[in-house]
Amino acid sequence: MKNIILYILLHLSVVLYCQKEKFDFVAAYSLTYPINKVKNDEQFLLFMNSKKNMSYFIGTNNYVLDSLKRSGKIKNDDVMGQLKYNSAFNEEVINQSGNLIVLENIIGKKYTYSEAPDIKWKILNDRKPYNDTTIRKAEGFAFGRKWTAWYAEDLTLNFFPYKFTGLPGLVYILYDDKQNYYFKLTQFKRKNREILIPDSKKISKVTKTKLNTIRYNTNVYGTAQVVSFETAKERKDWIDKAKEIYNNSPRLDLE
Repeated sequence: MKNIILYILLHLSVVLYCQKEKFDFVAAYSLTYPINKVKNDEQFLLFMNSKKNMSYFIGTNNYVLDSLKRSGKIKNDDVMGQLKYNSAFNEEVINQSGNLIVLENIIGKKYTYSEAPDIKWKILNDRKPYNDTTIRKAEGFAFGRKWTAWYAEDLTLNFFPYKFTGLPGLVYILYDDKQNYYFKLTQFKRKNREILIPDSKKISKVTKTKLNTIRYNTNVYGTAQVVSFETAKERKDWIDKAKEIYNNSPRLDLE
């Protein structure tokens, strides 16, 4: 019940300000991650514009849900229909030559902040054949964890899943030192297409710290505002449980 209420709060629909953008490559990534020590998986899309050196990263569920809402196939008040496209990761990332615009929807309001990660990758001599190419190993520290990446030297597209930057080729495999979070390229192809992406100039700008605070307060205290409690202890127990759920929820960025 609590998770459904939280989901409703986080997915109240708003009119999103979007703009059309052309891309010439698209990649799909799978991500395995833990929830309560149980492995889960989710799919992501990475659209790339090689001429502008720009990319757009979004969860597949979020991308499909946005498309269905725009077309009217899922109504704003169709909670059960939207639950089919639930995502543990609601961040979207626009990467323009290593300068990132990160967007996130919280209680029907979209926020954005800018970030320019300076990941100090150590490129190693380890190489191995992978599918139809050869990939090379690199290690670096980012977002509170140590990461290992395997990238294609012969595919010099400087695009990456999530907020990663700084390697001289397309990433095929990416995982943290505990292998709790494991990205794997599942599809890559040249495909010219035009899609709608958020227009960050029309979205509320905040700092990364501020957005973390908004997200925390929403997850921990937001549901308590719409639930009736008979006692103060009942409310405290609810909030304590919400804190536990939030602190154990999957997060790619710990900073």
